[in-house]
Amino acid sequence: YELKRIVPTVGRSSQVFLGTKRGEAKGKQGPPRTVFAHTITHSLKMSTDEAEGWMDWPESLVLSAADELERARLNADIGSKPNSYIFTHFNSLVDLEPSVVVEKLESFMNRFVAKHGNRLQKSKVDEIVVKLGIGSVSRGRTHTLRLTASSMTGEYLKTTSCFEQVDSLTGRPARWLDVRTGDELGKEDPVAGRMQVKRSTARAAGSTYAPEFLGM
Repeated sequence: YELKRIVPTVGRSSQVFLGTKRGEAKGKQGPPRTVFAHTITHSLKMSTDEAEGWMDWPESLVLSAADELERARLNADIGSKPNSYIFTHFNSLVDLEPSVVVEKLESFMNRFVAKHGNRLQKSKVDEIVVKLGIGSVSRGRTHTLRLTASSMTGEYLKTTSCFEQVDSLTGRPARWLDVRTGDELGKEDPVAGRMQVKRSTARAAGSTYAPEFLGM
């Protein structure tokens, strides 16, 4: 993507970018464009009990990203046509077993989508990514969990999880492993790009692309 930063933002820990897909045919609607909202925090408390109070803070943070998207669309350079992505980064360590964190975070995301699905549809959110560290101060970071709710393969904001590994020299993500099987996952799904173009075309015509309803 070619990125253009959008200012101002609502929150001090938020960034918003307008991305234009490189190397894509322009067509009548121009190259595919996406609004990216990024929020970051240094705190997250999660416990082993069944209480759901810990979900309040992640819910508030992801909703703040939705606020950023709505504000950004008031910019004449963006408008209502581009789809949007939300990326939320918890730059902290959760000291629980990885399987427990995965289960709790997937439960949170599924509830969040069910509760706020109407607003996410209006904001044209095609993907939500939540990333957090697993470990402790004494042991350090043992895993980086990346949870994604995506509509880019057809189902509406389908939730998947993986452990992310970074390149030790560059610090950039290098590999993604399935949280349950440990199998390495592909870096990009070629179907996703075609889905984005079809959905953007449908939305520009005031419609909704049919595969969004497969998961509803």
